[in-house]
Amino acid sequence: MNHIINISEPLPLFVMPSVVLFPGADLPLFIQQPTYEAMLLDAAEGNGLVAFALQKSRFADIDNHGVPLDRIHRIGCIGRIAAHRSMNGGGISAYIRGTRKIMLLDEASSFPYRRVFVEILNEDNDQLELMRIFDAREDIMRLFMDSSIQNLLDPIPRGTLDRISQVSIENFVPLAAALLRLTPSERQQLLEDDPLQRMERLLDRFREKLLYSTTLGDGMHYLLGEEMTH
Repeated sequence: MNHIINISEPLPLFVMPSVVLFPGADLPLFIQQPTYEAMLLDAAEGNGLVAFALQKSRFADIDNHGVPLDRIHRIGCIGRIAAHRSMNGGGISAYIRGTRKIMLLDEASSFPYRRVFVEILNEDNDQLELMRIFDAREDIMRLFMDSSIQNLLDPIPRGTLDRISQVSIENFVPLAAALLRLTPSERQQLLEDDPLQRMERLLDRFREKLLYSTTLGDGMHYLLGEEMTH
């Protein structure tokens, strides 16, 4: 169950058009928008923390001052700037590590960039929940590795499958979501879930996509546990 912890100081708000940051996951960014450049440089000189949240409409104006809070998902993630550097041709390259899931509250200021008050949502798991999370991950990896299923998905390089099998649970979710081509709204739902629900929903979405892919082919027999006959 999520517990809430208040943060007294507002955080800079980075509105993402199509990317969802997850706690514990890594996110490389290349920024050229001046407002966001200033935000990241200021944050890097301070505590390194920025609030990341997905906008509800990908086609909305993503100017930092122009997206009302009601057009931004209220559940987001705090990102810590692990590294950054200014590029010779302009812009900033940054490496972000997701830390804690948050709920956006009120806006504190909008100049020179937006800052919002947030609440941290803890995601504690007991031992039984952790075991179920790892079991669901293993089920997902078995589906990825099964040769009778791989031809139903977009081609996935073997090296990618080897990599995803070795990453942390936190990095596993966004990587698997990318391989399954989940939409931004589907990834946002994963973020809003607790860790166990997140992994189980990911497994369910995998099965749904396989079911959809196999309605016109023999793969349906795999899901039903039947032997294929020719």
